[in-house]
Amino acid sequence: MLLYGRVQGVGLRYFAAQLASKYSMCGYVKNNSDSSVEIMLQGSDDNIRRFRNELFHGNGIIRIEDIKEERVDGESLKDFTIRY
Repeated sequence: MLLYGRVQGVGLRYFAAQLASKYSMCGYVKNNSDSSVEIMLQGSDDNIRRFRNELFHGNGIIRIEDIKEERVDGESLKDFTIRY
């Protein structure tokens, strides 16, 4: 996922990490230099849907204006991390 809007400096990475833990998902979240946030998730389709829905409701500060999603085959990850 690539998220655009008010997504940096608003706690989105930590919020995403909490949601990933809640839904037992692996992957990572990181800020990109173009002010977007990238999230890679591994989990069931149902948990990804739940994660996405809660993420859009945000923490009261986050404002996601656009999202680009793509399914990719990638490395198998063992946990969810915040990348810097």
